[in-house]
Amino acid sequence: MKQPSDTKIDMKQTSDTRYDVEQTSDTRDDMEQTSDVKTRDADMKKTLDTRKDMEQTSDTRKEIEQMSDTGDDMEQTLDTGDDMEQTSDTGDEMEQTSDTGDDMEQASDTGEGEEQTSDNEKNIEQTSDTGDDMEQTSDTGDNTEQTSDTREDMEQTSDTRKGRYGRVYNRHQGHNDRYKGHTNRYKGHTNRYKSHNDRYKGTKTTQYYRYRQREPILPSYTQHYRYGPGKPTVHPSTTTPTASTTPPGGGDVRLALNLYPLLYDLEIQPYIYEINPADFYFKGKVKIEMECRRSTNEIVLHSNKLNITTSSVTITPMSSGQSIINPTIEFDTVNQFLILKSTTQLVAGSSYSVYIEFRGPILSLILLGYIKVHTNVEMIQCKYIASTQMQPSDARRVFPCFDEPAIKARFRLTLIRKQHFISLSNMNQIGSTDLANDWIADRYADTPLMSTYLLAMVVCDFTFIERTANNVLYKAWARTEAINQTTYALDVGVRILAFFEEYFATSFPLPKQDMIAVPEFLFGAMENWGLVVYKEKSMLYDPLDTAEIDKQFVTMVISHELAHMWFGNLVTPAWWDDLWLNEGFANYIAFVGMDFIHKDWLVLDHFVVSSVHRALSFDGLISSHPIYVPVSGTAEIFSIFDSISYEKVRSKRCINVTISDIKDTSLSWDTKGGSVIRMMQFFLGDETFKRGMQLYITEKAYGVASHDDLWDALGRLYTIERAYGVASHDDLWDALGKLYTTERAYGVASHDDLWDALGKQSVKDGKPQQVHDVKRIMDTWTLQMNYPTVFMERIGNDIKLSQSRYLRDKTATDPGKYISTFGYKWEIPVTLTTQTSKDFNQNDANIIWMGKDGSDVLLSGVISEKCWYIGNIRQYGFYRVNYPEENWIKLIDQLKIDHTIIHPVNRAQIINDAWNFAKSGDLSLNIALKTVEYLSMEDSYFPFYAANVELKYVRDMLERTELYRNFSAFMKKTFSIPLDRLGYNHTGSGHLETLLRSLVVEGACAYGDTNCINIAVSSFQNLMQATGPNNPIDVDSRRSVYNTAIKYGGVKEWDFAYNRYKTHNVASERILMLHALSYSREVLVLSRFLQYTLTDDIRKQEGIDAMRLIGRNPIGRSLLWDFVRGNWTEITERFGRVSYLITDVTSKFNTEFDLQSLQTFKDSIPDLGSSAAAFDRAIETTRANIKWMDNNFQIIKDWLQSLS
Repeated sequence: MKQPSDTKIDMKQTSDTRYDVEQTSDTRDDMEQTSDVKTRDADMKKTLDTRKDMEQTSDTRKEIEQMSDTGDDMEQTLDTGDDMEQTSDTGDEMEQTSDTGDDMEQASDTGEGEEQTSDNEKNIEQTSDTGDDMEQTSDTGDNTEQTSDTREDMEQTSDTRKGRYGRVYNRHQGHNDRYKGHTNRYKGHTNRYKSHNDRYKGTKTTQYYRYRQREPILPSYTQHYRYGPGKPTVHPSTTTPTASTTPPGGGDVRLALNLYPLLYDLEIQPYIYEINPADFYFKGKVKIEMECRRSTNEIVLHSNKLNITTSSVTITPMSSGQSIINPTIEFDTVNQFLILKSTTQLVAGSSYSVYIEFRGPILSLILLGYIKVHTNVEMIQCKYIASTQMQPSDARRVFPCFDEPAIKARFRLTLIRKQHFISLSNMNQIGSTDLANDWIADRYADTPLMSTYLLAMVVCDFTFIERTANNVLYKAWARTEAINQTTYALDVGVRILAFFEEYFATSFPLPKQDMIAVPEFLFGAMENWGLVVYKEKSMLYDPLDTAEIDKQFVTMVISHELAHMWFGNLVTPAWWDDLWLNEGFANYIAFVGMDFIHKDWLVLDHFVVSSVHRALSFDGLISSHPIYVPVSGTAEIFSIFDSISYEKVRSKRCINVTISDIKDTSLSWDTKGGSVIRMMQFFLGDETFKRGMQLYITEKAYGVASHDDLWDALGRLYTIERAYGVASHDDLWDALGKLYTTERAYGVASHDDLWDALGKQSVKDGKPQQVHDVKRIMDTWTLQMNYPTVFMERIGNDIKLSQSRYLRDKTATDPGKYISTFGYKWEIPVTLTTQTSKDFNQNDANIIWMGKDGSDVLLSGVISEKCWYIGNIRQYGFYRVNYPEENWIKLIDQLKIDHTIIHPVNRAQIINDAWNFAKSGDLSLNIALKTVEYLSMEDSYFPFYAANVELKYVRDMLERTELYRNFSAFMKKTFSIPLDRLGYNHTGSGHLETLLRSLVVEGACAYGDTNCINIAVSSFQNLMQATGPNNPIDVDSRRSVYNTAIKYGGVKEWDFAYNRYKTHNVASERILMLHALSYSREVLVLSRFLQYTLTDDIRKQEGIDAMRLIGRNPIGRSLLWDFVRGNWTEITERFGRVSYLITDVTSKFNTEFDLQSLQTFKDSIPDLGSSAAAFDRAIETTRANIKWMDNNFQIIKDWLQSLS
């Protein structure tokens, strides 16, 4: 794909506050007393009984098997982060993932009685304070109240270790010390399992956090909120809620499941039909049926920025003869809790329903998309649509709920919309009812068991095309003007979904699967079960206007989202620290699905250069982190979405709607996670891996899992004590090594369970003993950061293997945040071939294992003295391979003599490894430079792609030096020779040849090939003069033509491109134009472009993209740096998290002046918030660049002279 709703969350304000829960004066001592093992056993038995009851209901089992869930986002692009790459996604849109949380308040909503009638709304409105609006709290005298400013509320919700709820389960007898030996694994987290809210660790001992004494911060609750002109004002109800508090700094905690939800009966009515989106709001009501598992007198739900109609809140026993309870209400804004206190105790074993009416600002609920309709030349009308985005923890903005991924329930939804619109949700619509004033209530079938973040709602006026296959109804929705661009997506979706059904040996359980392309959706996509929402560029394809690389991108995103139907929706992570498992699997399995329908694309090889190389680059920094990082509450969820790169973007805009939140970072666990999963598939073997996955999914269907569940499913039998328990990441490692018991169905598990399942399958399939314990292997790859270098040294006829930790900058100071318990040693599956054997088609039977004890391995008699040798065949392993210089020279000579002898992926690997060893000082830059001297003879896309990424770095370092002219001449020759061989005409070319031609055309034009420039400028003039709708430029040449024409053109050309960007109907064409606009060499034009990014002249979702692109322009870089420093507050307020912007604008810094400028700017910002890590990475990168220049400038100068 996945975030906090507010863009100004300060992750640091509360990180230093650690309250000892056990010292808290607690009004809930009875909760503490439940730690007795017998009580826990009784509770677990009740859980078992509940699960059995659920399975015995007449409709649940059938519905569960007929329904499904759409997996997570999207964000796994073929992005190289390079403006020279052949992807048309200009701003690395898939790297910017965000969520546009709102600044609205969680206030009391007093709309009493039935709120659907206009009379009631008028009555409420008449009592309003007209001076109030959505963005102001009526009581300005109390800054501690629940104000509408999320920035104040959310800045106190960090990842502190405080809280009222939480529990620690020591699930396995004899495993109570599992974490004891790992307390140093993550420095600063040693007390996580002792006094925090991770309730999924262990079994025999149960502890509960004492319920903190609350002191009211609101002596009276007199806030008024009005949702725009003419909208109802919310007044306090007769039931006055008192606000709760936690110690300063916040204390995010997990829910203690005294009650467990079974069904949400939910009604939502969005108001999006006025002119000004700031006036939009929604209202709703929910009845939650739940089971009481432990006697208590309060119910704690998640709620964030919702105005609760307090007089409406009731608790009703579901057994006959008992009275309705009217609870008192407290709000804990720090932890986003709604606390209902009952004077009557709720009894364990009984069932209750909670009824709540609520209201909220539409921007809290929905991604407010818009379509600009050009009614005439001078007037533009905005037409609005609405679509929800609830991952990771924004369902609580929509309705009060138990908003954690492990807490699955069924949903019965009613959506109320205007007559001229339609509504969509996860399930089929089963009926509609006409209401007054042209409103219609659409009712939807119950969902299967699923997490709150997967619930989806869309209100729009789109149209669709449809198709039925395998008893599933598929529909593709889009704007009427773009519906003809959905045919390819529908066809791909049907075929890939059928493939995944066979691959996972589990049928898609829902009766329908919708896909909808939303114009203003800032995510690449979101995998809501039964209703996947896509950004238009991620779904729409027009063969006349969409290049091959964009077609591949669309295919990948669709495949990624559909992979989530199984990984994420059917089997869900127990907690967000295992979110990497969903995204890592979806990232890699997406390529497996693509490979099924487009074998000729060789996408599994493309995965290496686009994902493996990218992950290796980022994970080589000292500021990296393990794939698996424990997280506790909401603030840490957002942190992991940042620092592990869950790249989603969310925003709402049109007119004055300017709230957004961009989640971005450096290390992408979806790319690293996918890379290590690909490695795991290799060492297990394709069939064992697939059968282990089938086992894992079959046993965990509708349940919640983590990576330990997967390891478990692949490895060994799971003990009966774990039945219906809750597992951690260690369970997934276990799962790949043992079978998972059927009792775990509907349970909660972790990554250890996956490891366990895979491991057992490896035993069953007769695999070597080495891979039976998958957890032992995978822990070394997921629980420590970075990766190994394998050094292969020939000694006579033998080869000695040794391993060490790769770091790009070995002198960098380790911040000590993550401590490896493995001493940075790994279990490494090594493969190699020699000049004699030239075997590039190896499998798991050829693996040589290096152990985490770090011992050297000697391979006897495997090579003759004159032969070259290559390690890591097809780069299946997530590691780099270094050699003595003698072997590097032999490999380079082979590339020059006949490069086709070596597999294209290993040719790409040679280039990528050599250049990165040069950056780390492990290899002379002379060797790295020589690896690209043969490149003009290269005829494969993958080595060219890899070389282009590395040579871009040299270009960036040299562009302000006297060496740039000579370097540019070398690069022009490197691209022009293959261009002469390939020609400019794409007609009749295959997919990979088209990608290669597009790459070399763009490179030739960029480095000054005169013929290429003349053709591009002439072609663009033809486009400007064309009178018809058809574009005369070949679709796969447009990127290079547009960029070159704007670079060598003037204001006239720029204005033409800008107008085309603003008005074109095809998303991919618009993005190409946006990219081209950044290529201007006119300072005034670029300055104007920068100003546009802070206005509605550039779509808000693309504003950061535009800035980043300008920063890649040598002329624009200094302009952007000045612009960022001069407009920092406005930029961060408009776009939220801007980590990628910081990375891009500083990536070329390579002087002491640059470093000082960067440090000074960082020090001048009083509150860095989520940008702090990006600044630290930027400083680390700048220092590395300075060191690289000091060490290599003269080497490059001598090398360039030797070529002339």
